[in-house]
Amino acid sequence: ILDINLAGELVWPVAEELRRRNVPFLYVSAYQDPDIVPAHLSAVSYLEKPLTEIRLQHALATVWRS
Repeated sequence: ILDINLAGELVWPVAEELRRRNVPFLYVSAYQDPDIVPAHLSAVSYLEKPLTEIRLQHALATVWRS
């Protein structure tokens, strides 16, 4: 689970490395617009904060099935 913005740093380098290694992940963010995600990294689930437990469980189940 990657929060898009961690203390002012965007997680795109980490996302690129996870994708390169075929490690499943998803984004979580308070940003209301998922278009913040670069196009080459946008085929990943995106959840807006605040999260509910059921939304997170569903998203994680989806990530692990892919």
